[in-house]
Amino acid sequence: MNGQSIEISIIIPVYQAAGSLEKTVASVKEALSYWEDKSGNHGKTQIVLVDDGSSDGSSELCDRLSGDSVVAIHTKNFGVSHARNIGMEKAEGRYISFVDADDTVSKEYIQKLFEAAESAKTPIADMMDGDFDGVRDGYDYIEKAILYRDTHVWGKLFLSEAVKKAGIRFREGMTIGEDMLFLMELSLKLGTLKPAVFVTPVLYNYLDNDQGAMKKSFKESYLDQLTCWREAEKLLKESEHKFSRDAYDRLSEIQMMSAMLVAGKIACVDSTSKESVDGDLIAMALTSCRELIESAGNLGNGFGRLSAGYKLKVLLFKISRRAYLTIYGKWKS
Repeated sequence: MNGQSIEISIIIPVYQAAGSLEKTVASVKEALSYWEDKSGNHGKTQIVLVDDGSSDGSSELCDRLSGDSVVAIHTKNFGVSHARNIGMEKAEGRYISFVDADDTVSKEYIQKLFEAAESAKTPIADMMDGDFDGVRDGYDYIEKAILYRDTHVWGKLFLSEAVKKAGIRFREGMTIGEDMLFLMELSLKLGTLKPAVFVTPVLYNYLDNDQGAMKKSFKESYLDQLTCWREAEKLLKESEHKFSRDAYDRLSEIQMMSAMLVAGKIACVDSTSKESVDGDLIAMALTSCRELIESAGNLGNGFGRLSAGYKLKVLLFKISRRAYLTIYGKWKS
């Protein structure tokens, strides 16, 4: 970087993204160039591509795209959390941001986040639509943002020093909920500090991948949907902060919906797939769903917050899992 300190590092985990990576990198480069032109900080940026053991040509594409301000790193296939952790270790920027390899950003994306972060002097610049003026500290950030819909790390700019000081890493081995837990752990470490400045409109173009997590038929990794929200409960209870009743009610609601989401995936397993799915795994998953619903009921008034449809599903599932699986499976098909 010609002796210049790096202001911004964009970390892009890459796995089987040969068809989208070039477009993603091009959009990030455009956004960084736009920020450089606006700020006058020419050359002080970095893109870190972390290839997570791709076999579709993405690995070679990362190497072709590397050079100048683009760094390519290769690992075995350990998952997106591992790739992001490697990216954080290698990133040199004062700020870091995460972009998925099948998404794009608008040209003003970096500039808007950077200006907001620098002006507010907060550890996170968060690009979200909504009214978050009441977020005073890390605990508020959990209650009013994370426990509602702000559970992803994309669309944000993080102060590297704050993340390193907190010692936060993505939980490896998880395929669902790792972003949420990263944000929650960071927020708890920030504690009484004002965690974020919110930026609108959202200039991150998220691709809702129909092959992504929870979009395919049931498999063991979907149990992470239950695990992550159990872990969230553990984090809240073990913190020194007294969270509001509303926070626990909301978490209870999320846990019930998560349990029904997993149970619904099992109900939709077709007859062909059932032959290849471990019966013991399905039984264990259904038991885990029921246990989470019961513990969520003890945690807070999640049931009272559910929509009528979810209430009906929970009640039917509690009365008879077999009846729920049959009725819901037929309805969905």
